[in-house]
Amino acid sequence: LGAQKLALSVLCLGLAVALNPEPLPTTSDSEVCKNPINHIVRENCLKGAPSSQWDINGAGDWSIQGFASDISYAPGEQVEFYVKTDSDKYRLDIFRMGYYQGHGARL
Repeated sequence: LGAQKLALSVLCLGLAVALNPEPLPTTSDSEVCKNPINHIVRENCLKGAPSSQWDINGAGDWSIQGFASDISYAPGEQVEFYVKTDSDKYRLDIFRMGYYQGHGARL
């Protein structure tokens, strides 16, 4: 099929970049996660996915390649995905990058 353009409206919390004097929570910081002091700490307390589920080595699989139209989005913004493959059957799993108890991303 060549390059395919998919439009998907993604509802997300948005990426927040902030300087926070509080240490990032880990799985052992259960007290921090019981009563997070702000939305960033709350988000970081969510369970993450191991890198074996989301990380790509090198360029990945050459039979399918793709990218999103931008690297960051505000809540409610439309995201366009560009996928190049000869197959008409594939699935997009979207991971949000972040701390997530040290895992680096979550589904």
